[in-house]
Amino acid sequence: MINNTDEVFKIVKEYMRKVGISTIVVSSTTGYTAKIMEKFLFEDKKIIICKQDISEKYCMKKTIQSELEKKYVVVDIPLKYLQGQIGIVGTNMLRRVSQGFKVCFELMEFLHTKEMFSVGEKIVVIAGT
Repeated sequence: MINNTDEVFKIVKEYMRKVGISTIVVSSTTGYTAKIMEKFLFEDKKIIICKQDISEKYCMKKTIQSELEKKYVVVDIPLKYLQGQIGIVGTNMLRRVSQGFKVCFELMEFLHTKEMFSVGEKIVVIAGT
């Protein structure tokens, strides 16, 4: 499997600097992606880590979650949240475009309902398989 996570964060950091975006949302089921993100020093950015306990194997361990919560906002996304909002057909349509795109859409919808960013605020959302 090819892992482009480092390269994605390099590109995102530069894009956020150029465009003036101050909020980054990172999907990180286990905490692995969040830990990689830390290498890129987004120190002047609002960082929201979104986790979702999919199974016993694919979940964030309490120690990692606690460590991340000391530095960032960590949000637990309910399992099948988007499916509850737009139905199985809607989520399957988004998944056909890209699993990562579907997750980004899900995170934006959930965070919007929790008023975690303002209308019109520019954010970057990162997710992918």
